[in-house]
Amino acid sequence: MFVLDQCDGKLLSEMLNEKGAPFAEWYYDRYLKDFQRTLAKSLGSDYFVQDTWENYERIAGVLTEQYKNPQPVTKPWWEFW
Repeated sequence: MFVLDQCDGKLLSEMLNEKGAPFAEWYYDRYLKDFQRTLAKSLGSDYFVQDTWENYERIAGVLTEQYKNPQPVTKPWWEFW
């Protein structure tokens, strides 16, 4: 609710510290896959994920693990640089 109430629903890199901003930029495209794999896999749609503390704890664990041990970026076979 903080981001919605205090930041007009926006979280910008300028609002993060020198460790958080690079992580957020790196993880932005990967988050949806982790969200779907962790919370929505058996539901059929992301929209069926309930806003509960249990789900928060589940995705928070994934975020923490990604922050502590980021996975290497793999490029598609057609990207050369």
